[in-house]
Amino acid sequence: MPSSGPEAGGTAVTVTGSNFRSGMTARFGATSATNVLVVTPTTLTAVSPAGTGTVAVTLNNADNESAVLTSAFTYTPAIVAPTITSAQPTSGPLTGGNGVLLTGTGFQSGAAVTVGGAPAPGVIVTSGTQLTFTAPAAPAGAGPYAIVVTNPDAGAASFNSYTYLPQSTPTITDVSPASGPGTGGTTTVLTGTGFAVGATVTMCGQQVAPSSVSASSIVFATPTCGALGATTITVTNPDGGAASAPGGYTYTAAPSITSVSPARGTVNGGTTLTITGTGFQPGAGVLVDATAGTSVVVVSPTSILATTPAHPAGLVPVRVSNPDGGVATRANAYTYAVISTPDITAVSPASGTPGTVVTLGGSGFVDGATVTMCGVTATAGFVSAAQVTFAVPAACPPGAQDITLTNPDGGNDTIGGGFQVGAGTSTPTASSLSPVTGPTTGGTRVGITGSGFLNGATVQFGASPASSVVVVSSTLVVATSPAGAAGLVTVQVVNPDTGSALVPGGFTYVAQSTPIITGVLPAQGPTTGGVAVQISGAGFQPGAVVLLGGTPAQVTSITPDALSIITPACSAGPQSVTVTNPDNGTVTAAGAFTCVAVSQPSITSIAPGTGSVTGGTAVQVRGSGFQPGASVTIGTAPLTSVTVVSSTVITGTTGAHAAGTVSVTVRNPDGGTAMLAAAFTYGAGSCSRTATDADGDCLPDAWETDFGLDPTSGVCPDGPQCDPDGDGEDNGEELAGGTHPRGFHRQFFAEGVVSDLFSTQFHIVAPGQGGTPAKVQVRYMRQGGAVGQTASTLFEMARPSLRVVDPVQVLGAGSHEFATVVESDVQIAAARIVNWDGTSYGSHAEIGVATPSTTWHFAEGATIGGFNLFYLLSNPAATAATVTLNYLRPFPLAPVVRQHLVPARARVTVWVNQEAPELANEEISVTLTASHPVLAERAMYRHGDGHVFLSGHAAAGVTEPRATWTFAEGATGPYFDTFLLVANPHAEDVTIRVTYMLPDGSTRQETFVVGRQSRFNIWVDTRPGMADTAFSARIEVLGAKTVIAERAMWWPGAAGTWREGHVSAGAVVAGTQWVVSQGVDGGPENHETYVLVANVGPTVATVQVDLIAEDGATDTRTITIGAETRTNIAVRDAFPSMAGKRFGVVVTSLGTSPALLVVEGSTYNDAGTVRWEGGSSALGTRLR
Repeated sequence: MPSSGPEAGGTAVTVTGSNFRSGMTARFGATSATNVLVVTPTTLTAVSPAGTGTVAVTLNNADNESAVLTSAFTYTPAIVAPTITSAQPTSGPLTGGNGVLLTGTGFQSGAAVTVGGAPAPGVIVTSGTQLTFTAPAAPAGAGPYAIVVTNPDAGAASFNSYTYLPQSTPTITDVSPASGPGTGGTTTVLTGTGFAVGATVTMCGQQVAPSSVSASSIVFATPTCGALGATTITVTNPDGGAASAPGGYTYTAAPSITSVSPARGTVNGGTTLTITGTGFQPGAGVLVDATAGTSVVVVSPTSILATTPAHPAGLVPVRVSNPDGGVATRANAYTYAVISTPDITAVSPASGTPGTVVTLGGSGFVDGATVTMCGVTATAGFVSAAQVTFAVPAACPPGAQDITLTNPDGGNDTIGGGFQVGAGTSTPTASSLSPVTGPTTGGTRVGITGSGFLNGATVQFGASPASSVVVVSSTLVVATSPAGAAGLVTVQVVNPDTGSALVPGGFTYVAQSTPIITGVLPAQGPTTGGVAVQISGAGFQPGAVVLLGGTPAQVTSITPDALSIITPACSAGPQSVTVTNPDNGTVTAAGAFTCVAVSQPSITSIAPGTGSVTGGTAVQVRGSGFQPGASVTIGTAPLTSVTVVSSTVITGTTGAHAAGTVSVTVRNPDGGTAMLAAAFTYGAGSCSRTATDADGDCLPDAWETDFGLDPTSGVCPDGPQCDPDGDGEDNGEELAGGTHPRGFHRQFFAEGVVSDLFSTQFHIVAPGQGGTPAKVQVRYMRQGGAVGQTASTLFEMARPSLRVVDPVQVLGAGSHEFATVVESDVQIAAARIVNWDGTSYGSHAEIGVATPSTTWHFAEGATIGGFNLFYLLSNPAATAATVTLNYLRPFPLAPVVRQHLVPARARVTVWVNQEAPELANEEISVTLTASHPVLAERAMYRHGDGHVFLSGHAAAGVTEPRATWTFAEGATGPYFDTFLLVANPHAEDVTIRVTYMLPDGSTRQETFVVGRQSRFNIWVDTRPGMADTAFSARIEVLGAKTVIAERAMWWPGAAGTWREGHVSAGAVVAGTQWVVSQGVDGGPENHETYVLVANVGPTVATVQVDLIAEDGATDTRTITIGAETRTNIAVRDAFPSMAGKRFGVVVTSLGTSPALLVVEGSTYNDAGTVRWEGGSSALGTRLR
């Protein structure tokens, strides 16, 4: 021992054995050892000679006896220490992870590397002179550290030094473009500082590798994102340094094209197209086939005008390209055709006076054709390709006159002397005038009813002509009164042929009023406006206008001696208050109201910066400009026990709040506000891993599991500060508020009632074929703000399936008025059904709306004929909302304005009959505006036959006027009365065209003028050719304006015998898949359900109809529907398998270019022995 030693020899070795004698010798291999000493007969020592390899040890006694131990000693080579001459690179990030190359000598396979004592992973010895390794994380922060290489033979070398660099701090200063389609693929440039090669970009939860990176610029393509709206962009350098731009990029919906009108034009080009759809952006371009359209005007996000280029004949696509890269294409959208050759073969009548309506017969007529006569050109009333109508111009002199018809493509035909203009005189009649009084200054808009009014008629007030005369129809003329002396004057309508009629009773000019102002309280308010002020005085008239310093104020109420207003924003200092009556009587109180500049506080810090979610943390807020009485809010929780110590210090105690980092806001009594973002963290260090919170993220595991979050993950999208559904509330806030953290799909209902009279149910359909079940939450907001919710409101739904939800299961017995929110993680369709009286003698239905809004419009509304009119206002937000109702009355009556406060997360009912007595016995449309997004529905009920609310209907509002509205349902005749209700919120008259699509495939059209800021009623049963038929209807605005439209149906028989009715807003976008959720057949009330499908396109539609019953049963049919035709699916006849069941209906248009549809669902039921005593209708839910 030992059994090895260096090749140089000199190792002292002990050999054990037997029979060792004095004088022995020893050899290591062939070389004699030195210093051989026999210690005992069994032990000797020796010093090894020089040698190599493994050798035998031989012992010899003096008598030549020998012993050999083979492979007994191994010579080990001398250790040669490695050397390190260079390292590349010599620095790297604190996190490590980068590769390093060492150059030197003597590197052995299996060598190990440390940096500052920390083992380096990934060591690869490529040769004796080179090795590579991965830098470990810095052992103790930034700075230089030694690199040590240690060979397996213990030879080692050190290199000074490798430097760990501080983490980088990149910044993002610009994102261009800042928006793009949700389909992704938009090339985007980030500008900033500190970007490093290898940096990545993260947005919408996805990491993207840029195409290029420099220190100040990153270029990348946006990923696809299903959550539209603003999203955060984060740049992460390889060293972990990161920068974010919150909300720096907005995903927009890809544009879509629903229609192109006209659908054909000449090969010469020059046709102006109206492209209707969604998501159009300013600067969008249009391609017709492969050629750019000219004169492109983006009228609105739903409408584009463009002029076609020249092109060979044929069917071509139309494409819209947004500046952000979003593209929509409608295949086979436009037909280039050779110029048409219309032919006039008949004129009926062939003679008459100016204003006579003439019908031209022939062939080749095209919708949009014009007729020219006596040098005057007007758009013809298109009936069919063989028939158009027009009115003889007022300018036509007596005698034979030529008639020229010109199609939109320029094709024309003239019939010489085709109409004989006579000098005969018409005999109009005038029956009434409204209003019958007005100021001497003129300007009163009046309506004259009667008969026989001709286009071109004029109106005289005494000897003075009226201005702005509009012949709305042969029974209505509207004109503006001229100035006149006080007193009664005659009013006369004069047709172009000089036939005239006097209005009974005439018109009375009233001397201008002289209002006075005696007081203004309060007499001052902030420059930001929003203060309720009462103006005292006398002589105030309904419709009076108030100016504060020249700026219009919102008038909330008017009596002869008092006006209530909401102040507008104003400049600091005294302001005049001016009241102007409708008769132009005016009074001004100079300097009566002082606008006071609000303070400008600032916040510099809050200490401590963290606290428990349960509240109770004493904090100190520091800053400047704090006023006595200031309030503080941390997140959404007000600070309690607030003390304004000085203008720079406020103290108080935090309230309870969901976990997360929130802003701190100070509000002075004068309205001055300061906010310090991300200044305080609730729940910091207050949660730990427990049996009920495995990841310690303050979110209970059961809650996370119920809603589809990962209970083992505390990072996004599962952590408390994450907002996976993008609704502005993070998971911690969703937990605190009892809402759905993954509510990607929401439907809101403002109306809901449970009482001895009313019952409410929700029918929810989860469409699709298999896949992850839908996690659905139904939440109720009661009148006054109480929220009722239990675990029973959260449930899973297989796909496809139908579930019926009864609010009583959550709210309990008793009377409840409530709004409802239905949230789910996958797309569903929900409908609400309200029945009243246990016999269901009345009912109504409605689908949910997708989002709250600051604006809502309602075309229908009435307090006449025994109707009770209600508006249901729901505020889902955490702060109260101020809601203004602008009631539009039939032209020329002025609007009426009312204002209401809706508490946070509450519902308010406005009963118009009681709260606005001046609107009694009126027909009404409403435009609603709110201080922040709310929900709104309208309900109408009428008493009769000994029943409370014998009949009624309800409907949600629409968020904006549109140029086109489509209604799938409609019927006239001895049983049904159908009305189209149109509201014009604009300051100018609007002309609309109504197209009726009939079951036989034919269409009928007519035009109407809707007066400014008024509502208009079309009783379809009375229109030519529409007395007894089923139909669908489309309302289009001629020109650049928009309207609001609804359809109401009442039955049975004439108005005096109506027992029930239903109403529905029109569809503004057609689609290829719809869901009707509220189907039911049979039962005690003998329910019958009908699905109304309108094919609004130019081609035949192949349609699949799938029914999903509550018990899981399904059934399907495929039908065809002609172009621009409607069909009625009677479920009882078409699907006998649904007898006695509740069910949902999915309607899908099939084919590679599926036809566009509009779908409604109507349900009728008996009550006792009365047939169809109850009934409801609602637009389907459009899925795509």
